[in-house]
Amino acid sequence: MVEIKLFVKLYGIVIILSAIWLLLAWKEEINVTQRMALVYVMGLLFTIGVGLLVDSGSDEIAVGGKQWGQRYLLILLPFFSIMVVQQLQVFLDNSKSIIKYYTIFLFSVFVIIGLYKNMYLGTNFFQKSHQGVTETIDFLHNDPRQVVVVSHQYAAQKLESPLRKDKLFFRVDQPENLIKLGQILTQNEQSDFIYVCYPFRKCEIPTSPSKPFTLEDNSNALFQVQFNPLGEKGKYTLYEAKVMDVN
Repeated sequence: MVEIKLFVKLYGIVIILSAIWLLLAWKEEINVTQRMALVYVMGLLFTIGVGLLVDSGSDEIAVGGKQWGQRYLLILLPFFSIMVVQQLQVFLDNSKSIIKYYTIFLFSVFVIIGLYKNMYLGTNFFQKSHQGVTETIDFLHNDPRQVVVVSHQYAAQKLESPLRKDKLFFRVDQPENLIKLGQILTQNEQSDFIYVCYPFRKCEIPTSPSKPFTLEDNSNALFQVQFNPLGEKGKYTLYEAKVMDVN
C-alpha cells in the first residue's frame, strides 16, 4: 500500500496528463500506421521477455537487483526515439491547435523529467554509491600484494576496473574456500593476499589459523593460513591473509 501511494505521489500528475492526451488524441481520430503498431508491439514483447528471462542473482532479496536494469532495454531506445519523433510530427501536422500545443507541452514535460532523473538524480546516486570506494582503491593500489579476494561480486565490480593491470581478483564467500585458496596460492608462490568484505552482506572470516597443511612438492614443510584485520579502508573492511611456515 505504501509503494502504491509513493508511485501515485511521484507519477500521479504525469499519468493524469497522459490520460488527458490519450482522450484528446482519440477524439482526433489519428490513425496508427502498421509500422508504428509493429514497433510498439515489439517493444512490449521485448520488455515482457526481458522481465521473464533475465534472472536475479542467487542471493538477491528482491528479483532483479543489479542484474536487472535499464541496460537490457537500451536496444529499444533507437526505435522508440525514431517513433516518438515521427509520431510527434504526425500529431503536429494533422491535429487541431488544442491537441497540437498539448502534445508539445506533454513532450516537454517528459523531456524535463528524463533530464532530471538521469542527469541530476543519476549523478547524485552515482556519487553516493561510490563514496568510500576511492580510499579502498588507493590502499589496494599502494599495497604490494597482487592477489585481492572479495566476498561479493558487487565489491569486485567497483574495485576491479582501476586495478585490473596490477591485481588479480578472486571471489570467495566461504571460510573453508578461503583456506583452499590460500593453499593453492602457496603452491604458486603467493604467500599472502588481501580479503575485501562487502559491507551489505554477511562476511565470514576464519577466527583461528587453519589446520597445518603441506604442499605437493614439499611434504616436510607445514603451513597455516592466518587472517589479520586491517580495519576499514573507505566503505570496505579489509583483512590480510598470511600463509605462515609453522615448522
